[in-house]
Amino acid sequence: MKTILISLLLVLIGLPEIDAGGYYTPQRIPLPDEAWGNWFTTDENNEWVLGLYDSVAIVNNTIYTYEQIRKQDTHLLLALKDGKGNRQEWQLTPQAEHECFVQQIGSKQQLKLTRKQRAFRMKKEEPPQTPFLRRDTAFIQGYIDGYDTASGARTGLINLSNSFTDEACPTVIQIHPNGCFEGKFLLNHPTESYLTLGYNRVPFYIEPGQTLTLYVTIPEGLPGSHRAWTLALPTDGVQYMGPSASLCQVSYRNRQQFEYGYGELMKDRETYLPEQLKEKLQPMFRQWSQCADSIITADQYTDKAAHFLRNKMKLNMGNALLNFIVISKQQALKDTANSILQVNEGDDYYSFLHELPLHDETLLVNDEFSTFINRFEYLLPTGQKRAERLFHTQQTAIVPIVGQLVMTRSLCRELQAENDRETALALYRNKMKSINQPFLQAEVKRVFENAHPAENVSSYELPAGKATDIFRSIIQPHQGKLLLVSFWSTTCAPCRKGIEATAALRKQYKNHPECQFVYITSRKESSSTSYNNYVAKHLQGEASYLVSESDYHYLRELFRFNAVPHYRIIDKDGRVINRPIDSHQFADYLAKYFSQ
Repeated sequence: MKTILISLLLVLIGLPEIDAGGYYTPQRIPLPDEAWGNWFTTDENNEWVLGLYDSVAIVNNTIYTYEQIRKQDTHLLLALKDGKGNRQEWQLTPQAEHECFVQQIGSKQQLKLTRKQRAFRMKKEEPPQTPFLRRDTAFIQGYIDGYDTASGARTGLINLSNSFTDEACPTVIQIHPNGCFEGKFLLNHPTESYLTLGYNRVPFYIEPGQTLTLYVTIPEGLPGSHRAWTLALPTDGVQYMGPSASLCQVSYRNRQQFEYGYGELMKDRETYLPEQLKEKLQPMFRQWSQCADSIITADQYTDKAAHFLRNKMKLNMGNALLNFIVISKQQALKDTANSILQVNEGDDYYSFLHELPLHDETLLVNDEFSTFINRFEYLLPTGQKRAERLFHTQQTAIVPIVGQLVMTRSLCRELQAENDRETALALYRNKMKSINQPFLQAEVKRVFENAHPAENVSSYELPAGKATDIFRSIIQPHQGKLLLVSFWSTTCAPCRKGIEATAALRKQYKNHPECQFVYITSRKESSSTSYNNYVAKHLQGEASYLVSESDYHYLRELFRFNAVPHYRIIDKDGRVINRPIDSHQFADYLAKYFSQ
């Protein structure tokens, strides 16, 4: 009775009502149309600094919920609260021509904002200079305008990897029913990457220790359908807020610049020898360089942004030439009658490497670097003398950062593959002499200690959390068995090859009381039709699972893989075996396991 009387009194005098738990229930009007949307500064920077939406507000690189929205004369008063409970109050005064004045209550500074986004111009200020190589957590958050849970998308994903060790570090981005999302991850250096939302890839740039806020809009007309997640984002469909927002815009606006695709290279390989291909592409490379210069001048790029764009252009140039050789070697194995395909490239073909800034550690920033280093490793001959010739320049004989990375990544893979700790320790001590970069040395040491701990630990327990719960629910019917788990896709040729090559082995262990093969893929990687057709032909009667895209995101983060096929062994107690394995090793592993 007392609570009812107080509630009636509060309603009569216009104060917020108290709920059953004894807390005030905020009373607020809907956000007016004249306030809703993205607001930009009216100065030359035209930065996105304020976002007001139905359920959340974004200001000062922070996401807030509304505690109260009310009108006072011509003003709109907003009481905001962030996830940590911090509160702010703002006054917004709408003006004509899609403009407004905004002011934080208690501050004398008033800012004029506009809804109109002008042509991009680089913000002049740059963050303070910090060491390029530094390990710290980065945080990404944002709001998806038009998000609907009916889309079925509960998560996004960032496909991160450690450039030094080639370890996959995918990060799940949790999407909430109100369209907000967030995630955090460790970085070793500034990074350009992509946030995957359905079939959309949103580029961004972030540095260790930074927080980045994004606004992403779903194309109008299909806000609640799954198709909305398959459409390309519109040009103005992404906004960035944070210390590196301008560099994010550089990444977003140039995401399709300087491309020479696989399709063109496949055609070229049928008619061009390696040196002829280099000559053919030179005019295009000069055009790319001129294009980069024009963009830098027109948009008034800072030195840092200009360096970032030019490195992107140079890496794509290198990738085109390296991809050509990769394709050539693959096609030569298939078409042995084609004389052009049988011609190998000489050392002179790689002269373009001297035009690339291989000593520049900021190459690691660009998303294109992962392709470059992968192709570079694949093509770099194992012979040390030829490698030295490729790296040598007239100015210095010091192995550049790219060469250091090749050695570091190779050593890390060897250490992870080696079963004997003493052999691995000898390998570690011997090859570490060639790596002189302290940060790289520390990364190799970490990999060695994880792969070969002082106490011989052959397996580990999965950490508590949503991802483990998802995996446990999948393998629950097979408890107490040794599980050979394959993450795969119907569109992945190596996956299919591995499945089909182990058909006889699976038949041999069919209905084995202590062993089970398990196959897991997602509805995004494997459509229902292709999945059902393939399973009916090759995995009939096997423990095969088609999971949601969001569940698969969690599994990728849990088992740390960016690509398929990926294999894991789970022991009878549900622990994960440390040693990496491939499908062609299944037979030997099982024979050894059951002979003990």
